[in-house]
Amino acid sequence: MVWEWKIPDGSWASPCVLVEHQLLCPVMREAPGGGACSLVALDPQTGRVQWQAELGRGSVEPWSMAVFANSVVVVGTGNHLFALALKDGSPVWQKAIRAVAVFPVADNALVHQRGMSGAPDTLVLLDPFSGAVRSSRSFENFVDTLRPWDGDMVVVSFGFEEALPPVLPFVVRLKAEDLRTLWRLELPELKNSVVLTPDLWVYLEKQNHTGWYRLQSDGNLEPLAALAHWNGSLLWAQGEYQLWGSEEGSRLCRWRSETATWAWCRDLPRGKWLAQQLDGKQVALAGSTTEEDQLLVLNDAGDVVAKASGIPDAKAFFHFQGHWLWQQEHRILLTGAALKASSPPHDVKTQAAQLLEQAAQIPHFSPLAVPRVGPLVKALLALGPDIKPVVQAKLSTSGPVGFVAAATALMAWGDPHPADLLIHWFEEPRNTDDGSSWAGDLVVGALRSAGSDCKQIEPLSRLLSAEGVPWMVRVEAFASLAQCGSLPALERLQRWLQQQEPTRGSSWFQPNTLSPKVPSSQEAWRILWNSREFIVFPAWYLGPTRGLWIAEVGSKQHSKPWYTGLSDFNPATDTLDFEIAPEGFRIILKHNTTGSASTPQANVDKTLSISWAEIRQDRDDDGLTDLVEIRLGLSPDQADTDRDGIPDGLDWCPTCGQPPRAAEDFAAEALLYQFFAMFEPKGIWPPVTVAWTKPLEFSHPRRAVLVIPNDQQQTRRPGADGESIESVAGVRLRLVTASQKPRGWPDDLTPNPGEVAIELQVGDGLGVAAIMGKAADGRWYIVRWRRLWWDNC
Repeated sequence: MVWEWKIPDGSWASPCVLVEHQLLCPVMREAPGGGACSLVALDPQTGRVQWQAELGRGSVEPWSMAVFANSVVVVGTGNHLFALALKDGSPVWQKAIRAVAVFPVADNALVHQRGMSGAPDTLVLLDPFSGAVRSSRSFENFVDTLRPWDGDMVVVSFGFEEALPPVLPFVVRLKAEDLRTLWRLELPELKNSVVLTPDLWVYLEKQNHTGWYRLQSDGNLEPLAALAHWNGSLLWAQGEYQLWGSEEGSRLCRWRSETATWAWCRDLPRGKWLAQQLDGKQVALAGSTTEEDQLLVLNDAGDVVAKASGIPDAKAFFHFQGHWLWQQEHRILLTGAALKASSPPHDVKTQAAQLLEQAAQIPHFSPLAVPRVGPLVKALLALGPDIKPVVQAKLSTSGPVGFVAAATALMAWGDPHPADLLIHWFEEPRNTDDGSSWAGDLVVGALRSAGSDCKQIEPLSRLLSAEGVPWMVRVEAFASLAQCGSLPALERLQRWLQQQEPTRGSSWFQPNTLSPKVPSSQEAWRILWNSREFIVFPAWYLGPTRGLWIAEVGSKQHSKPWYTGLSDFNPATDTLDFEIAPEGFRIILKHNTTGSASTPQANVDKTLSISWAEIRQDRDDDGLTDLVEIRLGLSPDQADTDRDGIPDGLDWCPTCGQPPRAAEDFAAEALLYQFFAMFEPKGIWPPVTVAWTKPLEFSHPRRAVLVIPNDQQQTRRPGADGESIESVAGVRLRLVTASQKPRGWPDDLTPNPGEVAIELQVGDGLGVAAIMGKAADGRWYIVRWRRLWWDNC
């Protein structure tokens, strides 16, 4: 590395532009009022900041910039257009224009201005040195593509079918000097377009020929036979070279315009690729795959003439005076000119140092982090415990991927201290402030690659028990201990599971109420009647339907809340009126539902009248009111609905009644308890419905369980306002066999003889594929697992 410029903390940069002897980088930073934007000019030889120009607070990320006569740069920040002098960044002029793109065209600056609140897009032709407007014109729809083409400009719009009247897709050629229309072509079948000077290609879905066409300068269409079966997206084009991307991967091609064919194409490994044309007819490619970072140079015949290691997750790269400039999310750097892959050193400690130094280049939250951490752990473990001093020394300087991999390797060698470092690492906001599961997934990938060596009992136990550790890390630590299978490991698991046991023998029915200080709002209503005050509020306590509850307001706390029996209230669309009387109360519910085009809104009123005696009634004296039992499908006339000897109000599984019999029953019972012990925080939570093949006597560490046998899932639940069982089953457990694998089940997750595969689904979003194994203590444990992803997640 020759030099490195780190982007300041709290800031990020858009892709830079190399102009003569300046590297221009738009930098955004967090600031009051929506952030701030500046343009930084770096010396590409030394990395020193030549100048920095502030482009105002509240500005959004620059969408485009263009350089004119190597003296002025015009930058569009979304709400304003700035012109700066290249020599020192001093302001030349600025305008309040919502610029989407800026292009140099015939000594002018052509600005694409996005319309606001349905207004049409506008093209503005400016003098780049004074900002004077020379010409402008508007379009009836959004402009999707605007590019210089054959000395003029071409505008592509994919239309707007919802407009009245609908706007069809079109292509327009404009005179560059004054934006006059030379020709306009309506293309209802237009699905894609690519501007490749001097060509313009369009992808049309015609009945007689679906594929790419070349749009000639006079507006005529010519089918491109060479692209008959190709429908990729153009990522980059310069001269004859094109970089395409598709679902299958990327490919670099060289196009011969005179023959309308590709001279050659080279398929690239799946990953993120960037391209730059070098002097002559060579092209450079920089790519990051899940395995490695590459820098390739190809000649005009498509042959690789040079190859070296690249930089992970690069946003841009440039060739400058025999060196390579790289831009990442957090830094910009200049590397040496060598373009040959070096062989790894023989010394294992040096190899370990190089591996961790390479990992340090991977930024926070990079999509490369999770797939890279597992191979790095395996590489470190393969070098052996002799590298421990190097790994310990590099812990704090190897970036998030290197830190997690190094800590995991040390734990695999029996050192428990790195587990504490990982626990503290989760507490640092910079590792979790993106709101995703990135940090947890990174540690899971590392632990999974380290295997289940019993040397890790102590560090894995710490990860399992510590507060603040993501649930997926707890599950992986739990499964690793279960895979170890030694009696000490199983004793640790049992000790931890026993700590999750809720207080039994007490009622599970403990709905939380609101604070007495909560004012009236759309989510709570305070009602005064005869010097008494009541509060009515919706809560999710009895399943996914929001039920309405009522309580009397005291000086310090509410009375016990009572379920009103009204469960189909939606605070986003419904309104409520209340009437309180000595004998009871009335609730008037107004459903606001969207109707047909001729009847845009239909209001359906529902009145619920209920006495104070009825709302408190508990005919079977089991601790649950009749209204609650009807809502949950329990019997209001039988104190013990499932006849297991425990009254419904004290029965944490009041619809169960069957002990486990088959192996899959024991496995399902263990999976439910173990997963939610790690997934949900401690406390007593609302009851959950669980779907399984039979009314098994389930135990949940946080909630009461209402079991719904699979053969009843298509039936109606008694008293549930017509709601189907399928819609209220909060947790679904499904037995997985070789012949019946659910959608998304991982191919590499196959049960061994004696093991059981079960899918656990929570609501409509989270899913877990679990392999359950019977251990030496006779109990079932999660031994392997994967998170499942669905299209609706």
